[in-house]
Amino acid sequence: MTTSADIVNRALEMVASQVKVTGNDPAYDASVAGNAAGVLYRPAVEMLLRQLDPDFARTAASLIAQANGTLVALTKWTQEYIYPSTALRLRQIRPAKGDYDELDPQPVRGEVMADPLSVPGGPVKVVMTNQANAIAVFTSSAAGVGAESLWDAAFQEAAARRLANPLAMALAGRPDFARSLLEESDQFAQLAELSEDF
Repeated sequence: MTTSADIVNRALEMVASQVKVTGNDPAYDASVAGNAAGVLYRPAVEMLLRQLDPDFARTAASLIAQANGTLVALTKWTQEYIYPSTALRLRQIRPAKGDYDELDPQPVRGEVMADPLSVPGGPVKVVMTNQANAIAVFTSSAAGVGAESLWDAAFQEAAARRLANPLAMALAGRPDFARSLLEESDQFAQLAELSEDF
C-alpha cells in the first residue's frame, strides 16, 4: 500500500538526497526533509489533483442550500448552495437522479462565487445555479493525501516529480535542477491524464 512517505521518499531520490523520511503527512519525522515535506506535500498533491481531474478523485454529492444567501437577489441565478467542503474543483452541476433524461442529459449552467454577506465573519464560497435540488460532481481532496492507495502508477510518479521540484529548492537550493524536475512532472502529468481516457 502506497503512503505519503513513499511518495516523498521517491521525490527525495530524484533530488539525490541521501535521507529518507518516516511518518506520514503531516507528521513526518523532525529532519529537514521531513519538515519540508510536511509543508510541501499536501499543496503539491492537491494542485495536481485539481490540474488533472483524475477519475479516482471524482465524486458526487447533493448540494446544500445556503440559507442566508444574499446573491440570489443580486444575480441572474435562482439557487445558492454551499460549495462542497472537500471539493478541489467543481466539474459539473446536474439535476437530482430521475429529474432528467439520462439518455439526453442537458448541461446545467452555474458558477462559483463568494457570498460576502451570508455569514458573519467573512465571505463563503458558494455555487450559483438555476437548478433546484442540484447535485455537484467534483474532484475531491478526500482522494488525495491519505488515500494514496487509490492513485494509479502514472499519478504516483507525477506527484513524486511535482513534489521533487520544491524539495530540490528547499533542501539544496538548486533552481536549475528544480526547473528540470518541474518540466518532467508536467510530462508525467500528461501521461496520467492520458491514462484516464477510455
